[in-house]
Amino acid sequence: MALMLEQGRPCKLLRINIKTASLFDRLWSFFKEDCYLVTVAEVINRFSDMANRHTGVDIDGAYGMQCVDLPNALAQWFFGKRMPGNGIDMLAAGRANGWAVLPASQCAPGDIFCKSEPGHGYGHTGLIIARNGNSIRSIDQNYGTNGYGGPCVYVNRQIDASWLGVTRPPYSDAGRSSGASEGGEKKPGFPIRDISYAGHTLPASVQSDLFGWCSKRNLLPSGCISQLYLESWWGASNVARVDNNWGGMTGGAQTRPSGVVVTTGSYRPANEGGTYMHYASVADYMNDWTYLISGHGYNCSGKQDINAFTLGLFRQGGAAYDYAAVGYGGYAPQMNSIRNGVNGANSGYLDAVDQAWKDGTLGEGYGGEGSGPSEPEEEYPCFMFNAKGYPELYEEGTLFYYNGQINEVQPIHNQEEIKYLNEIYTDATGRKLKDYRWDKGKDDGVKNFFGVVHPGSQVEAIKKKIDEIIAELDEAVD
Repeated sequence: MALMLEQGRPCKLLRINIKTASLFDRLWSFFKEDCYLVTVAEVINRFSDMANRHTGVDIDGAYGMQCVDLPNALAQWFFGKRMPGNGIDMLAAGRANGWAVLPASQCAPGDIFCKSEPGHGYGHTGLIIARNGNSIRSIDQNYGTNGYGGPCVYVNRQIDASWLGVTRPPYSDAGRSSGASEGGEKKPGFPIRDISYAGHTLPASVQSDLFGWCSKRNLLPSGCISQLYLESWWGASNVARVDNNWGGMTGGAQTRPSGVVVTTGSYRPANEGGTYMHYASVADYMNDWTYLISGHGYNCSGKQDINAFTLGLFRQGGAAYDYAAVGYGGYAPQMNSIRNGVNGANSGYLDAVDQAWKDGTLGEGYGGEGSGPSEPEEEYPCFMFNAKGYPELYEEGTLFYYNGQINEVQPIHNQEEIKYLNEIYTDATGRKLKDYRWDKGKDDGVKNFFGVVHPGSQVEAIKKKIDEIIAELDEAVD
């Protein structure tokens, strides 16, 4: 294959071997994980163009332009991933890619929705491009075609009971959970408080951390609370107290798939052998454990009740392993008994926290002790600008976008990007995106604003990384 790295200048003909293939993997990994160049606007712009031209995509070459071809194309074109299966499988596909899976109440533009359909088990999916309360505008394929395939079309719909949730690709500008109600207003945060059962207490501080992972990884809060009690009496077991290990996780020192680093902990009982993992903190344990049960060995993500949650811990519920030797038949009655006992002893607290999770008001930035929301989410300045007099930094005549959340500047390439950037920003924030025109020595925002915040850009880092990889590719084929 001939690789074009500069316009009109092909590099050497490459024979792909293990070394060169690994370099390509590193190049893709750099763009995907370090540059975060893909924005919501870019993706929506791509598929809006297809809808405007009444065209679509058959990315897998099977059965024409089906609904799943759209998210599958999105994943392949922009993120180097795949979204296999039918519409009903999109949450599992997103989870397998490491993408966030969220309740429908937390959906936002750029999300891929997943819903059931009457009359068949294939489900339906599409790309959300705008939201106003409970009203959604999306781009779908194979819509209104009786399953025979069809191009991208715009669809207006309501979030209802058929929605199973959404998965959110890792956009550079992906928003956090808004906790929006049907009217678009933020609901009060859930009033987290200490709860007690059979002489043991689960502090609000531990719950707050746990609920953050429940929202991010789509885990039923009462299921997590019940299992943590069953495994360690909420941190009162010996291994929990000695190793911050609330679930008896076994093994030696290692970096876990979640990224959490553990050391070798205390010895297991002599008849079992081996050691427990030692976690540096309870927070580390919560991160690692929720990662494990949310689709990385166990199948608890998205389960709506205690029975489905518990089933996901065992092979018969789609897990890779059985969580406990007693099996589902022995584990489920204990989980149900604990769930009912904790709920009754705390005036329906678990019912309330599960409902808040389903409503989307248990997400990041919400909750905390008390009856109202925690500190409001910090707002970041985001705007467009054009600058004169700084050719070494900003080309005159080019419009740029400043993202205050990550303190970076990115050029805007065409009018379509401007259009969708404005529309999506307004939909997401309720405000118009400001546009500044700066001139060196006059209304000089480059000096007076950027001179304080010192924004970065990925452009030079990308060029440098490409140069490094080109050098390694040349060396690999010499």
